[in-house]
Amino acid sequence: MNLRGLPLYLPVLLAAGLAILPASYLIFGSLWSADPGLPGQLTSQNFAAVASDPTLGTVLFNSVAYSLGAALFAAALAFILAIALQRTDAPLKRFMTSSLLVSLAIPWMVEDIAWTYLLSPRIGLYNIWLGQLFGIGDSLLNIYSIWGLIWVMGLSLTPLAYLIISPSLSLVDPHLEEASLVSGARLRTTFFRIDLPLSLPSILSALLLCTVIALEAFDASAIIGIPGRVWTLTNSIYGQTVQTPPNFEVASAYAVILVAMTLTLILLYSRSIRLSQRYVTVSGRTGRPRTFSLGRYRWFVAGGFITYLFVYLVPVLSVLVFVSLHNFWNPTDLPPITLANYENLLIFPSIDTGIFNSAIVSVTAAVATAALAFFLSYTSARRRSVIGRAAELVASLPLAFPTIVLGIGLLWALLRSPLPIYGTVWALTLAYTIRYVPIVSRFLSGPLVQLAKELEEVSRICGAGVATTLRRIVFPLLKPSLIAGAVYVFVVSIKDLGAAVMLTTGDSALFSSALYNLWTHGDELVAVAGGILYVGVLSGALLILAIILKVDLFSIMSPEGRRAKSGN
Repeated sequence: MNLRGLPLYLPVLLAAGLAILPASYLIFGSLWSADPGLPGQLTSQNFAAVASDPTLGTVLFNSVAYSLGAALFAAALAFILAIALQRTDAPLKRFMTSSLLVSLAIPWMVEDIAWTYLLSPRIGLYNIWLGQLFGIGDSLLNIYSIWGLIWVMGLSLTPLAYLIISPSLSLVDPHLEEASLVSGARLRTTFFRIDLPLSLPSILSALLLCTVIALEAFDASAIIGIPGRVWTLTNSIYGQTVQTPPNFEVASAYAVILVAMTLTLILLYSRSIRLSQRYVTVSGRTGRPRTFSLGRYRWFVAGGFITYLFVYLVPVLSVLVFVSLHNFWNPTDLPPITLANYENLLIFPSIDTGIFNSAIVSVTAAVATAALAFFLSYTSARRRSVIGRAAELVASLPLAFPTIVLGIGLLWALLRSPLPIYGTVWALTLAYTIRYVPIVSRFLSGPLVQLAKELEEVSRICGAGVATTLRRIVFPLLKPSLIAGAVYVFVVSIKDLGAAVMLTTGDSALFSSALYNLWTHGDELVAVAGGILYVGVLSGALLILAIILKVDLFSIMSPEGRRAKSGN
């Protein structure tokens, strides 16, 4: 690396330094004998306390069973949806893909709250209806259980799993299927011997990624797990920090265990991606795969689409609206409809502050993340120096950090830092920037590989420097991927609860943490009204972004949209 290229490496080194910050302080905190910011000494007693906890085995079992069960459920359902939407002539396909897209705009915390009003013992609408219909009592279904967690998280992860699995089914080489059919194989045999094996890498990738996300998700574990005493690693970490007195040292030790588990799964996920190269079927001769005719079963499959919507999306949104219009909840003796919850919602100053802070944090984190990821991806693809490779590896560390763990690490770091940003929105901006830089860099890595180096070489031959080449050549070509990555960061940061509950104070509360505080402090119905507002704000923000940035959101998930883009 020469000195002329040094400015290009400064953002990369900054990204690496930011990644090291929470990781190093998390390990330090797990080995410290006192709370953050207080004098103490190095000790192994925190890990000894975790190891001697009689509930540790149950916590680990619940975490693995819940995350793996939810991932299996999501991957299986997504595979069925992908077959129907990508490879059949079933009606209502566009409507179904649009519905999957709508579900991505619902924060998981809001979904979890909705399911408590559907499946809670005694007061859940489904339990009451089943009891009245069959006379079997009003506690048949219990959302506050490991099965409830699997059900809720599995449905929440299904759209993501669909995004991962569906391309593999839409890109199968039709010549392979034709060869099978010409050889006398039936359609069923062709599917199980050709299509399914070629889709296995994507299915495995979806399974591993969904397992990681479920393992690190705090929303369901907080809304459903804590009241049901289904203890997982994430709500155990949170429980250690809110008990009296708080025990941040033991929480950090739990967090290190969670990081080790997620890191293992991420390594397995990366290996599955590399192995998928053996299943390449797209070449210059490839056309569109065969669309299977369902005949008289077309509307049977369409009925399956409608059933999915009326099991998941419709009841979730409907119950939120219905519950929010009552000033107390007694489903057997409902009070008159009222807007009191919405009026009370506007009284809480934390709501206005939360919406404003969420907007600042999400926009700022999206811009900062896209900028750092741009330089990290470029140096990784074009400047393969030792420093660049080392910085790229270090900057990828936050991939293994759940947001609640990242919040713990930054809590230790910021309370010992001379910079007074703890308790401000900038602490949360820092957290989300660190967390999502390695993810957005993967949005850019593929397009950068496809970008011919000759374009940059011609620019330099014409006398342009590195900055001019990046600004006039590289940035415009990567702009669509940068926008996609920035929108992704905006959405996930505005929906996140894990880091928010660790790093917010009264003045820096985000919308998600403000609603969670309402929910846990006895204002459940006001929180439900806030959930409706939450969905509306996020949906409106996505719509505005789509208009300003001229992004076709439907093409993200639509088979027709992806094929149109691939054909351009």
